[in-house]
Amino acid sequence: MASRFKLKRFFLLVGFVAVALHFWQDHTATFRTRQIPKLRVHAGLAYYTPGSLHPIPGLIKEAAKIWKAKIESQSTTLEEGINEYRRRHGRQPPRGFDKWYRWAREKKVQLPDEYDQIFRDLTPFLALPIEDGKRAIQEQLLDTNPQSFIVHIKGGQISLTGPKKDGSRARGFTDLVADFVELLPDLEMFVSTQDGPDVVVDGDYLEAAEAAVHMGHFMKSYPFVRRRAEGFPPWRYMCTEHSPARREWSGLAYGVQNIGSSLIQDHYQAMDPCLHPELFDQHGFFAWNGPIPGPLEPKFAFSKSKLHSDLLLAPEEQFFLPSPSYKDFKAKNNSRLLWRGSSTGQRFSQKSKWRHSQRSRIVALGADKYGHRETHIAGSDGLVQAQNRSQEELSQHYLDVGFTKLTRNPDGEKDGSIAAASKLFPLASRVGPDAEAEYRYILDVDGNAWSGRFHRLMRSNSVMFKSTIFPEWWTERIQPWYHYVPLKVDYSDVFDILGFFEGDTQGYHAHVDEAAKIAKNALEWSKKYDRYQDLQAYTFRLLLEYARFASRTEKDPWDYAA
Repeated sequence: MASRFKLKRFFLLVGFVAVALHFWQDHTATFRTRQIPKLRVHAGLAYYTPGSLHPIPGLIKEAAKIWKAKIESQSTTLEEGINEYRRRHGRQPPRGFDKWYRWAREKKVQLPDEYDQIFRDLTPFLALPIEDGKRAIQEQLLDTNPQSFIVHIKGGQISLTGPKKDGSRARGFTDLVADFVELLPDLEMFVSTQDGPDVVVDGDYLEAAEAAVHMGHFMKSYPFVRRRAEGFPPWRYMCTEHSPARREWSGLAYGVQNIGSSLIQDHYQAMDPCLHPELFDQHGFFAWNGPIPGPLEPKFAFSKSKLHSDLLLAPEEQFFLPSPSYKDFKAKNNSRLLWRGSSTGQRFSQKSKWRHSQRSRIVALGADKYGHRETHIAGSDGLVQAQNRSQEELSQHYLDVGFTKLTRNPDGEKDGSIAAASKLFPLASRVGPDAEAEYRYILDVDGNAWSGRFHRLMRSNSVMFKSTIFPEWWTERIQPWYHYVPLKVDYSDVFDILGFFEGDTQGYHAHVDEAAKIAKNALEWSKKYDRYQDLQAYTFRLLLEYARFASRTEKDPWDYAA
């Protein structure tokens, strides 16, 4: 009797397992065949829709892979450095490269091969016939621009002339080169002390100039002023004929259409208004029609957009500001995104589109109380889930942003724009170092040009959100999504990103550990790759490349020779 009961129980158990196994196989087969939309990447943006894989885990994983490969691929000897330079640029390094390489090794400079920004800046100038290039330099040295100084390096000594030779930026440059000036060749250079860049050149000409250099010959002619009869606003002439910026203005389709929300995948591409013409209406730097394209002028500047042809310096301004107070990431008690600052980067006037500018829009977004917005979180299955939340709930839960000062101007005072801005943007209280240390997320956003806060904030053990159109000297020496979070200029991604790290407004589906890793990576980067010696190494290398352009002759290209 007992044996029959045991046998019956055995068969019941077997049947239950069989049914469960059948259900599991059917369920997993269904999951395997489920059509999950693939992540689509275009022009530096990663697009996603509800039901697709959430992009951020993949972006973080890919960023770690790229950074690891970049570190492991660097040259470790002068010979390897020369070979890598040839591989990347198709030519010999400039004269003095051996001195630079030994100096960089002595100063423990990491990533000795990552200076493509310098080569890109100088490439169009190398297309100028040699005499034209020398003439362009001499014309710059005679420029009496009140916001400039001239650098003279001769026999290992540096001297400055010009209106701003005693200014803070001139002193900063002198200090920067003092440690290696005796290793530099003789040269003279024009430096603009303005916040922003100045040199704008026709985009089609730049494309032809770069092609000429790669083919080993000079340009035969140069269109100094482009005719405006083609009907484009001046800014768009800095883009090439078939670029999205030109097509968009002509009412033609460009890029990808109607494929969902997006995050930045490649920050360098995402900064390009020629690829992303919407930037013209989203950033205060473009709040006017733009300059008329002119000739290539060898001017050095402390910032540049991707439309400009200035030679980019590494500013040491604000580099030595004290680091924020340190606090363990998970011990920080404020999970909102912090920004405080003045209203630079725009001009409150009826003559400008100041409501469209980058700082006005982020402050307005932080105070917005109207309507609803669809946001996206990463579900427990890793897929994008859509949520509908009130704008007021999102703004209050995720953002702590505000102006501490409104910049004033006579036009705005007269036409009422200052009064309107004062009503729209009540001033926020300042946040001191100790209070700042409590925030897990800090925003760095453009003002008139580049933001000098970046170096200090990367030492904060908080996650840096960076929104910019200005590539900087370190842009290729850092990895977005590994060291910081790239943020679109329109801020359409800000709630989805914060929702991924901190969860939705109820705190569900958070990934705080991923945020803590980025904060840790940023702190390590600042200690190893963002030292004063790293600014010096960039400047040293830049001046060698410039010296080749300035000193070359028909018989002597001023290349490195062992």
